[in-house]
Amino acid sequence: MCGVVSPRPSWEQRRTWRYRFDRVVASYQRARPGYPQQLWDQLWRLAGLGASPRVLEIGCGTGQATLPLLRRGARVLAIELSARMAAQARAELGEFAERATIVHAGFESWVPPDGEVDLVLSANAFHWLDPQLREAKIAGLLGEGGYLAVIGDRQVSDGRGDHLFRRSQAAYARAFGPGYPTEVLPDSEALGPQALDEARFETVAYRQFHWQQRLDSDGYLDLLRSHTSSLELSAARREGMLAELRALVDDSFGGEVTRQLVASLTLARRR
Repeated sequence: MCGVVSPRPSWEQRRTWRYRFDRVVASYQRARPGYPQQLWDQLWRLAGLGASPRVLEIGCGTGQATLPLLRRGARVLAIELSARMAAQARAELGEFAERATIVHAGFESWVPPDGEVDLVLSANAFHWLDPQLREAKIAGLLGEGGYLAVIGDRQVSDGRGDHLFRRSQAAYARAFGPGYPTEVLPDSEALGPQALDEARFETVAYRQFHWQQRLDSDGYLDLLRSHTSSLELSAARREGMLAELRALVDDSFGGEVTRQLVASLTLARRR
């Protein structure tokens, strides 16, 4: 959730939760922030990607990383577990449709076509993959010296007290009930690269990109709805919590939310 930073769920929880994205496609497309241009500039430079690299994207969602890849000339094969998200991603392709194939499939059971790729990329989806097989399968898809790029984004402390985040905690606690943890936003210095299987991958670069997302109260609620943890709640309890948060944003923060974000790039080379 945007207003809370909870510990990462276990793989058993993620295995179930990842199917929930089918229920939040519209909110996801409207409110998720995408990624800053500097990230793509650095990825192309660090990986030495040419004018038309072959890219496999795992977990493309609604295409927020797919389109920047295509705009730079990549040929993209993308796989997506959610049928509705895959359909939305196809609808976003426009003029780039001839260079992109979007497949509705789960990565673990997906049978790849013949041929190697130059880059495997997963943006905000790597943690949804089975940790017991993801690196082994990805390594088998890459050519010698090919790269894996793991991209993420995280809301971080604004250094001024994170007033909206802190004041949101009471609404979350009321909605989720006793035992819900009170959290604080991390500093960007506390974040680090994605841990990978060192027998298969050598991490060659880690970069952070600081930026902001500004949302009105409608956009903020869309963002909250796009997080699968909100679907833990009954519809009545969820909408009650969101109404409380809307009132907080409108009454105390002028109807606008500014989120301090860090987009991260972990780039690793297949050994």
